[in-house]
Amino acid sequence: MNHYTRINLKEREVIAEMRFKEESIRSIAKILNRSPSSISRELSKG
Repeated sequence: MNHYTRINLKEREVIAEMRFKEESIRSIAKILNRSPSSISRELSKG
């Protein structure tokens, strides 16, 4: 069974800050130990 955890508020803040600094999705994913697709989905939510 696959287990996943939701992206929490702190992670969302990190994602927003890093995208503001024009960091790539892959680099954000690596820092947060998440898949790039998870980061991409989160960003598409707006």
